[in-house]
Amino acid sequence: MIVAYVSSFSFHFDEIPTDPFGHGGSFVFDCRYVFNPGRLEEYKDLDGLKKSVERWLESNTSAQEFWKLVKNLIDFALKQAREKDMTEISFHFGCSGGRHRSVFFAEKSKKYLESLGVRVIIEHIRLKKQGLLS
Repeated sequence: MIVAYVSSFSFHFDEIPTDPFGHGGSFVFDCRYVFNPGRLEEYKDLDGLKKSVERWLESNTSAQEFWKLVKNLIDFALKQAREKDMTEISFHFGCSGGRHRSVFFAEKSKKYLESLGVRVIIEHIRLKKQGLLS
């Protein structure tokens, strides 16, 4: 079984996460290319775990296009990992503040990976540092 470590973080406030498994490799996705719903007043104080933010990003064209690309890379990486009998892989999602886009895509990836039979460990680094998660 493959275990995936998935994280969200802020490019402005956090270090880019490293591979917690010690293999030295990870996928790092820059979510700053997708419009930030945190710039909109109604989402400013929320995060990517909130349903309203999720719905907004799900309906956003650039978020949909970004997800298609990420999903293709996840599929490719899992195929290669299985062929090489690898058991661990990591995916990191960063955005400006580490609260909206990166959290949303990390959660979306978690759900997708789990649907493929991958065991997922997820960490929202910025939310945790801000005390928004236990």
